[in-house]
Amino acid sequence: MIERVTAVCIVEEELDRENQKWTAPGVDPLRTTVLHAEEHELVWKVYWQSEEYARTRNPQAMLIGHGPYLVDRIDGGLHRIGVVSERTGAWEADYRTRIRGLAIRTSVDDLHDEIRDAAAVRGRACQQFASCAGDCRCCLRRRPSNTCVRCCTPRPRPAWCRSPLNNSSNP
Repeated sequence: MIERVTAVCIVEEELDRENQKWTAPGVDPLRTTVLHAEEHELVWKVYWQSEEYARTRNPQAMLIGHGPYLVDRIDGGLHRIGVVSERTGAWEADYRTRIRGLAIRTSVDDLHDEIRDAAAVRGRACQQFASCAGDCRCCLRRRPSNTCVRCCTPRPRPAWCRSPLNNSSNP
């Protein structure tokens, strides 16, 4: 787990690399520094600004249009996001899917769960749905071939399921 101090050091090293990159061709870069870091469940959000603004709080010395650096709390990976993404919170869903590889639940997933729960409670799962061993696009769970969603008793494959089965014992 990456701590706040480590996250700040990672960003300071990156800011130093950026300053050196601009200094190499002879450009006098505007020196930057870390202002503060905020804890988030996924990352440390590390905010940065010009050194002059950090010293004087003079708005004329303030850099605008940049977002914070994100330092992953697990592996210390460094990422940068834009200010609009940071303000709207849009970065979080993108980070969860692209960086962490986590699935994002949608309202369709919630509706599917509610329908499945309602069918199980009312006992209609046995009459309406039979498993197709997960090979059918209509079935999302993996179950043994030709078993009921609710009680796992043998049932015939539904007539509306036309996808081919791997199991040759099915009609």
